[in-house]
Amino acid sequence: AVSGQIACHAELAGSPERALPFYTKAAEHAARINAFHNAEMLYARAGPVAEQLGRPGDEIVELYSARSQMLENAGRHDAAIQVYRDLMSLALERGDAAIEKAAIASLVSCYSDPKDAGDPECAQPLIERGLLLAREFGDEDTESWLLWSKMVGALHYGTADDAQMAGEASLAIARKYGLQERLAYVLNDLALSLRLAGDWESGHVHAEEARALFQEQGNKPMLADNLSQQAWIDHLRLDFDSAFQHAEQSAKVSREAESGWNLSMAILIQGLIRTATGDWGVALADLEESIRLGEKAGFVIAMTLMPSELGRLLRAIGQGEQATALHEGAHAVSLERAPFLLRAIESQLAMDAYAAGKVEEGQRWLQSVQAREPRGEIGTAWLVLADPAIAAVRAAECTGSWDLALEMVLDAIQEARRRDLPFYLPLLLLEHGRSLEGLERIPEAEAMYCEALALARQSGLLPVQWRSHAALARLYQVQGSTAEASTELQEAAVLIESLANSLPDSNLRDGFHRTPAVQSVLAPYRSTAGMRYLPK
Repeated sequence: AVSGQIACHAELAGSPERALPFYTKAAEHAARINAFHNAEMLYARAGPVAEQLGRPGDEIVELYSARSQMLENAGRHDAAIQVYRDLMSLALERGDAAIEKAAIASLVSCYSDPKDAGDPECAQPLIERGLLLAREFGDEDTESWLLWSKMVGALHYGTADDAQMAGEASLAIARKYGLQERLAYVLNDLALSLRLAGDWESGHVHAEEARALFQEQGNKPMLADNLSQQAWIDHLRLDFDSAFQHAEQSAKVSREAESGWNLSMAILIQGLIRTATGDWGVALADLEESIRLGEKAGFVIAMTLMPSELGRLLRAIGQGEQATALHEGAHAVSLERAPFLLRAIESQLAMDAYAAGKVEEGQRWLQSVQAREPRGEIGTAWLVLADPAIAAVRAAECTGSWDLALEMVLDAIQEARRRDLPFYLPLLLLEHGRSLEGLERIPEAEAMYCEALALARQSGLLPVQWRSHAALARLYQVQGSTAEASTELQEAAVLIESLANSLPDSNLRDGFHRTPAVQSVLAPYRSTAGMRYLPK
């Protein structure tokens, strides 16, 4: 506990050779107890002392890397990447290829993962240079590391084939040379790539092995990441109980490790589940908290995808202006830092515009969505697979372009089934029915609405349930089936009131009641005095 004080006194006394081991000892102790801020400051003092003493390059690299890791663990990603840039400058100044190789590997890792420094254009040339140096030095660990970083980049910006090819190459090297720490990281991210692509069995095996390794190594930040990933996958598979369990475990480990971006992700997943199942008041609080924590940790997802999801919920409860403001902010950040999410966020902006009656603006956003190529498994399937198709249906409701809407919905359904992601199906089947209804293919539309309703009931998706009942009521009214329409309206109205009652205050409840979709259901249950009455 007093090693840091001893080091400081030794340095002030002009004995850097005595100070260095005490700085290192104190920093290692702080890191072991997850005091990341203290550890970072101690490593920051140790680095210049080591340089002053002319220590070997590998020792200096170790000190710089340890310092940057502490910054990353504390969520200070900009500061962490600056440490690696400083290391690169030192390498070039010394003409030391070994230090350069290590600096490249670290920079690539930062650039490939969109926390607050994701930059695939910077990563690619560094990867090629780093692989060349790693092979020249016979450094299998760095070679595996660079290939792993290439996989992470492809997950966000490339193709599934690119990600899996790089991941398998990295995995083979890690296994061959017994690189256990590297093995855990590769398994963790390759598991996500495989599962989002539909290879659930292989992905599950990899994720379980990675989790065991992180536990064995005491790597709490990555253990929390693994648990959050599992929670997200469970959510997409409609296994909400397991998703909550893994999210809670991730949150617990994240707090222990002071990992703000993992804690942000764990709370986000809980909010998404509550959004899907109709516990909207708690969902709003969860999503707002996830954004706050993530922004504090420099987590780019907290500035893009999380506000997009909060905006989606706010629009559903009639808070359109707030939704648009969130989506516009997320779009600005995505343009700079997360282009792989632009199609999803622009889809939300299109839906905001259509909901506000701004059809031309909605059309501009939808055209931008259609002009963008999907990028990476994260941006294609992680949560946003259905968004462009839903935006196309909202457009068709304003413009009558039902053929395009149907085509996009069918493509999205095919993708969801190919990847075996059942979370998307109830909502997409509902939109399939709406497209068929727009094309006056009424029997087919009814069948789709019934299928969507059945799947939504199985999973407890209240928002999809009420909209399915409302859609069936609309069809039956057109067909003159008054009794059937009344039954469906009653079912929808009861579910609407359940959702409204989950909201924390009367303003939000009133806003939800005033949305056109809800008005169309509740109108028959309003008396001349304006009081609502519903069947028991």
